[in-house]
Amino acid sequence: MIKNISMKKISRIIIAFTLTVGLIFAMAPEATYAASISKKSVSQVGKLIKVAKSKRGCRYSAGSRGPNRFDCTGFVYYCMRKSGIKIRKGRLAPYKSSKYNVGRSIKKAKKGDILLYYRGGRIGHAAIYIGGGKVIHATTRGVRITRWNGFGQRLAAVIRVYSPAKKKVTASKPKVTAVKTTQAPVTTTPVATTVAPPSTTEQTPPVTETQGTDTSPAP
Repeated sequence: MIKNISMKKISRIIIAFTLTVGLIFAMAPEATYAASISKKSVSQVGKLIKVAKSKRGCRYSAGSRGPNRFDCTGFVYYCMRKSGIKIRKGRLAPYKSSKYNVGRSIKKAKKGDILLYYRGGRIGHAAIYIGGGKVIHATTRGVRITRWNGFGQRLAAVIRVYSPAKKKVTASKPKVTAVKTTQAPVTTTPVATTVAPPSTTEQTPPVTETQGTDTSPAP
């Protein structure tokens, strides 16, 4: 009896621990998501999902873009435009080869992303990711919320068209270091002046020898 009770307690502890760890890992992506996009985008994504959910039950119609009938592309375009997120008109397939493609794994998906799916080897369907592994999209049964992989089509790309958060760049101020200048003392060396004594040697004036001139008359 004691052994049975102990085993039951151990089983309950293991189950509780498993559920707690699973909840932590489930909440972590949402916290990372909130920190990875700008405040403006958080507002836009919230509005996007609200607009999309307000259209649940609307009928499917090929080529329609709302407000009450949609095809898959028209539904994505309508919801994005109504929430203030810029998106090009026309087909969504070109986004697959654009800078907005963040990967082809559902692990990359965040709320507000567009999921593109293959149909017959080419892009043939689009949906809006709303978190928790679910999407909202215009199917042939109308606008519905389903699992991201609950309709048998292979994921082609995860597209993110809203603005990510800008990293704050803090400009570092240059440090100004005061340089002390030490002036060397000026040393003046006295210059000795030597006065030569007057010369005591008498100078003898030069003697000029004068030759005599013969004044006798010529013969």
